Amino acid sequence: MKPATEIRNLFLVTFLTCSFAIYASSDQLEMTEENAIGIVKGFSLGFDIHSTIGIKGKSNQSPYGGTLLLLNQTTSKSQVRLSAGIPMFRSDLIRDQVKDKPQDFYASIDHEWGFKYFAVAVGLAMNYMHGFDTTVFDTVFKYKTSALYNIALSIRAGRPWSGFRGRITWPLFGGRDLNQPQNYFFEYSAYGFFGNRRIKTGFGVNGTVRSWGHMFTENDDDDFYYYDFDYDEPELPEVREFQAVLPGIKTAFLLNKHNSITISAELGGIILPRLGTYWAPEIGLVYVFSFGELTDPGSLDGKF
Repeated sequence: MKPATEIRNLFLVTFLTCSFAIYASSDQLEMTEENAIGIVKGFSLGFDIHSTIGIKGKSNQSPYGGTLLLLNQTTSKSQVRLSAGIPMFRSDLIRDQVKDKPQDFYASIDHEWGFKYFAVAVGLAMNYMHGFDTTVFDTVFKYKTSALYNIALSIRAGRPWSGFRGRITWPLFGGRDLNQPQNYFFEYSAYGFFGNRRIKTGFGVNGTVRSWGHMFTENDDDDFYYYDFDYDEPELPEVREFQAVLPGIKTAFLLNKHNSITISAELGGIILPRLGTYWAPEIGLVYVFSFGELTDPGSLDGKF
């Protein structure tokens, strides 16, 4: 399938999903202001899986990603959310010399307090970033492996039938020593959503910035030296990867009081300064089961 056809089909799915969501939002179910809190009523668990479409051998993106989701009510107006898994976005181009091409590992914990028209959450995100090698002419550049920690802030606002959710994370420990190899990452997401308590559709963007610090180089003569970031014209002092989803659409369905699913269609890209930019359509599926009663599909998967 040609890339143009894939993108056309992606936006066709988006149009049909929006049309269905608009039709479903006409369902005049009674919705109390309590639903705006969006707190789960019992222990809930689920999974989030994503995959690229028709790009094997054509793109350097990781073809899949998966996350385990756990949610549990802590008080009548608060909940804790945990997630852990393998993030989808990681370029193979910058790791061509690594035989096993290890995936990164990501985990986060957030505690959310819900009020009448808005909710706020604070938390901690961890990203274990594997190092890698890359070759330029006869020199191998070796990059750092490290476990990184970010502070996370989330905000959700609106009524039960429409609203907004955003989340950002940034490094917990500030300051960078430019004479030492450094790894770091940032995250962002923003989605608006609308619908009713059975179905909601959201539009928005999300992305990640990852940077790997350069430790040392090694040439064909088996000589190596540690890299100094103060060089006037460094070749590859760090590799920075920008991941973006633009646009992204997701629709959450409440199947019954204990189960929900969310489907997504996105156009995702990886931007590597000086190395290339790659875009590909993607699809995603989220399933959540709760031992309590689910009342609002917009708050079940930890994304809206």
